[in-house]
This record gives sequence, C-alpha cells and structure tokens, in this order.
Amino acid sequence: MRKLSTFHYIIVAFLLISTSFALISSKSNSKQNKTKNKQLDSSETWAKEKLASLSLEEKIGQFFMVSAYSNQGEQHLKEVEGQVVNNKVGGIIFFQGERDNLVSSINRFQLKSSVPLLIGLDAEWGIQMRIFGEQRFPYAYTIGAADDLELTERIGAMMAQECREVGIHMNFSPVADVNSNPENPVIGFRSFGENAQKVSDHVVAMVKGMEKNGVLTSIKHFQGHGYTDKDSHL
Repeated sequence: MRKLSTFHYIIVAFLLISTSFALISSKSNSKQNKTKNKQLDSSETWAKEKLASLSLEEKIGQFFMVSAYSNQGEQHLKEVEGQVVNNKVGGIIFFQGERDNLVSSINRFQLKSSVPLLIGLDAEWGIQMRIFGEQRFPYAYTIGAADDLELTERIGAMMAQECREVGIHMNFSPVADVNSNPENPVIGFRSFGENAQKVSDHVVAMVKGMEKNGVLTSIKHFQGHGYTDKDSHL
C-alpha cells in the first residue's frame, strides 16, 4: 500500500493540532504565556503520537469535514454518526439547528469519535447566522462603517466566546471580499466595505479577536464574491 507523502502527514497533523489548539485560551501575562506554551507543546506531542497510531484509512478520513444539520431528525444524525464511526472523518461543519440540539449533536459525535472532531460553523455575525433563536452581532458592513479596529477585535473576541460555549472550534469567517460591484447579489452587508485597505484592516482585527480567544478562522472567499454580478454559489 502506498504511503502518504510528507506533505499529507503535515496536513493531517495540522488538523489534529488545530483541534487541540482551539481548546486553549490566549493569556496576557508572562506566567500564563508559559503555561500556554506548555499546553501547546503537549498538544503537539499528543497530535504526533495520535497520528502515528492511525491507519492509512483513518489518516485519509482526517482530511474530511462533513456537513450536519442538528434539527433534521434522528435519521440524518445517524447518517452523520456513520461517517464518524465508519469513515473516521476529521470534522463536522454544522448548518441549521437550535442551541440545544446543536450542543447535544456535537457531544454525541465527539463521544463516537476516536479522535476529537474539529467542529466548524459559518458564524460571520455570530452563531445566529446558522442557529435559530440566537442574538446576532452587527453585520460586517456595520462594523466597517463604525471603523474602530479595537471594537472590531472586541467583537471578534465575543464571537469566539459564543462559539466556544457551544463547542465550535472553527468559524468560517471573516469575509475579506471588497463590496466593489453594486450589482452583487450575494455579498453586500457581509463585506466590511468598498475600500480594499479598510476591509483588510478589519479582517485582520476580526481574526485577532477570534484566534486570541481560541477559535480558528477561515478568511474567505477564494477567489471572491466581491465583484461578481451573479451568485457564484450557483
């Protein structure tokens, strides 16, 4: 059987390390930073040892993040559970649901997985983007209009806290598209604005706010929705 390349091992190790890293909060003083560094070293050691123990099929499974809807009933949840148990997927991205069934679904899948799952969510304005009944944070366009980078970072920090409370490790956010085409049907208020430098500055601030507080980010979109006059999802 062909062995995975060094590159593949690095990617799988990154996924495993990311799961552990997402559970560790950033600390401000030097004593706490030393503790954090020890925790990160311990997490990296654990990830390498865990990776070495996986079969080829299990390593391949770690590349995959499958979708789940916590409000679509037991049959759907069993199908996702099957991906976790049988195919050893590395993560789950949740879409529609409510707080209670989201948390219970995350806990259910984590208990079934031999490797801690990396849990993701599109939470551009907080978990309310996908989870019904929650309060939302301001849209990116409003944050960009306020144009206060310290405030943007604070909002990112609060979003991270909200994500961690329900078991989310990775927020597929922020949007880095420049809202450069008035005919764009899909970005609009999801962008920080029309000026590329301003958008960039607020993206950096939002990433800092979230990642300093233990939630991974994913700057999007590649290659971008910003200038299109069609919904490029379609």
